[in-house]
Amino acid sequence: MKHTFRRMTALFLVLLMTSSLLASCSKGKEKVSEIADTYLGENVDLGLAENEKLMDIIETDGEIRATVGVTSDEMVAKYGTEYGTPYKTEYRYYDMEFVEDTAKREPTASFHQIAQHYDPSLNLTIGGEPYLYTDEKGVETSYGVRYQLYKDGEPIGDYINPRGANGYGRYTKYNARANLVMIEDAPFIWMDYTDFNLEVFIKDHFLRYEEINPDIMYGVYGIMEFGGTPYALFHGEQYDLNGSYTYFTDPVWEATRIIPLSDKTTELSLEGIDINGTPTGSAFGDGNYGYYMCGSELWRTDGKDGYRISDLIYCGVNTTSEVRTVRALSDGRILIAANGGLIQLTVSDSVIPAERKVYTVGVVNYVNGMDLSLPLSKFNSMSTGAQFVTKEYKDTTQMNLALLSGEVDMIITNDQFLLNNYIKQDLLAPLEEVAPELFEEGVLIENVVDATRVDGVCYYLPREFEIRGRLIECRVLEEGQTFDTVQEYLDFIHEKDPGYLRCVEKTILLEGFATNIDEWIDWETNTAHFDDGTFEAMLEFANEGITSEFYDATAIPYTGLLNLSNLVTEQYFTDIGAAKGYLAGLPNIDLENPPTSNPLSNWKEWAYVCTPLPTKNHTGYEIYAEHFFAVVNKEESRNAAGEFLKWHFLEDVVGEVAPDDPEADYPDWALKGIRKFSVNQAECERYIGRNLSWDGEDKEIRLPVEQRRYEDTWKIIRQANHLKYFRNAVFDVIAEEAYRYFAGEITVSQAAEYVQNRVSIYLAEQS
Repeated sequence: MKHTFRRMTALFLVLLMTSSLLASCSKGKEKVSEIADTYLGENVDLGLAENEKLMDIIETDGEIRATVGVTSDEMVAKYGTEYGTPYKTEYRYYDMEFVEDTAKREPTASFHQIAQHYDPSLNLTIGGEPYLYTDEKGVETSYGVRYQLYKDGEPIGDYINPRGANGYGRYTKYNARANLVMIEDAPFIWMDYTDFNLEVFIKDHFLRYEEINPDIMYGVYGIMEFGGTPYALFHGEQYDLNGSYTYFTDPVWEATRIIPLSDKTTELSLEGIDINGTPTGSAFGDGNYGYYMCGSELWRTDGKDGYRISDLIYCGVNTTSEVRTVRALSDGRILIAANGGLIQLTVSDSVIPAERKVYTVGVVNYVNGMDLSLPLSKFNSMSTGAQFVTKEYKDTTQMNLALLSGEVDMIITNDQFLLNNYIKQDLLAPLEEVAPELFEEGVLIENVVDATRVDGVCYYLPREFEIRGRLIECRVLEEGQTFDTVQEYLDFIHEKDPGYLRCVEKTILLEGFATNIDEWIDWETNTAHFDDGTFEAMLEFANEGITSEFYDATAIPYTGLLNLSNLVTEQYFTDIGAAKGYLAGLPNIDLENPPTSNPLSNWKEWAYVCTPLPTKNHTGYEIYAEHFFAVVNKEESRNAAGEFLKWHFLEDVVGEVAPDDPEADYPDWALKGIRKFSVNQAECERYIGRNLSWDGEDKEIRLPVEQRRYEDTWKIIRQANHLKYFRNAVFDVIAEEAYRYFAGEITVSQAAEYVQNRVSIYLAEQS
């Protein structure tokens, strides 16, 4: 074995045992065809300007024709950007080495061409014209673009718009993606209307999906042609959602397949040919092969099986990338229009560039709230040395084996138990040594970093986080009232807020109060005490909640979950005095008694106090992170991992954030993709301090409110002092037995006993 790890035998036994309580998650079939060709990708510079975008590319008459979208301030002023960037498209011609003949530029037949048939001699394209509507007052408004099929430069057939010829909305956005097959006189068109609304248009109608089992999660990712027959590329997964509870559930059925179509097909059948890979969007064909994207990987099928031919992550492609076309050239090269530019693939012995050193990021037990390939592809596109690829492991056992074989260099997971177990086995490197720049004073939010430390050392970090706590309407709370235990808080709900239990599901209550497992585990001695009565009391409380079909619409809750990832709202406060002061400034407000009408109808007349949920070990708020970054303790990859962490935490940040503009459709922070608080202190400050620079007409009124929101948000963040457990082996056991209790299969005492026994065995294994 290439790499040597300490305490190998003990580690192997311990790690394999830890997986006994975990559920696995399988994604797709394991086998890959041995006949796969390998292609090496490289980015090609077509000389496009910043306001230009590659929409499509194809070989025709011995040269390469690119469809380029061009925008301008004038077009944006006329058509707006509400429905996407209004690129006007034109053809540009290049020789086979990508040297352009600029004299041959010409406009496309349609204003905005998005796709074409793989055989250019058919002269079949998909495009559209901007839709401008003039109302009765003579005001001209743009509603995006309406798409049609074009033959020899002339539109034919109906608009490719499921809402009809005059439809508005997402179906008329610019920059939709499409691919086209023509069988005799019948077009088969796949459309992605830019917001993952995927449709298949056949001849003169759209394919229906009503007969598909509603328990199946599925997508149709494109159209391919084999032997003169069109096929839809389908991937589906069916889950048994009524079975035992777990955050990660194996599908009872899963398949990627190509499904034959005809011009008479009106409903999608599930009968077809199974192929490998898990498609994530965009599929194309050339009459011989079909091509489809699986994350950052390009796969190819001959209609019998599928296999990977290239990983485009080295060219900056990730799961969310806009891959618009794949074209096979006569000389064997493959061209890809992706992210507005061009990638060229050539036959190679490896998909990895020779000058690159590639490291593997192992992903396991991960809640997919963020596309992990995005930061990795960004880093790869700028790095001249180290490159990172992700590999997802279906369960803890597979990750453990990968670690033992030396396959993994970094780890991304939200499973703190897993990481803490690796720390005990000396498998993780201290991040202070790997990336010391992160730990300089004032760089990261100190209390968040401190919450991750194990024996004073930081082995893993979140890149972003939320804050979790509780909300209480200030008029049901007494001045100075606090809670020292969870039971005190539950008793408070029984006394002051019985309506809460009539509108919150049992499962949500369980997740809110049972994930705080430090209440029942002593980590110093690795012992559990779920049999002390407090766990039973919590289960009984959760069982007072509702099932989804018994929601009480008349119930008015006065408490709830604080889930903070942005500035506190104007109705959230950190002390009761400020909350009641806000209410005192409103007309006709009863300051003593809480409202008796639903908060959705008069939400401005409510004022909530934010408070942590008390625990035996912590008094502050919870820090919830969807994922943590850790570095495997390997000399050959620590430096590269450190470079990635320094870039991702310190350089891959959002700059200035404009104040929230009430006139804008979307705030600046949303357009920049900010979803949570950043652990980078300066980035977080720019995010939550954005409104302090507001300079509008209502400045004198608004700024004091924004200053208070800013200060309270930082106050809550600074009071956070422990991590929220989410997906882990212990909570899976708790949930499984709790669900049996909720269903009446066992008593609450039995549930506590079974949890005590099972978790005690698990903790003994960790020792």
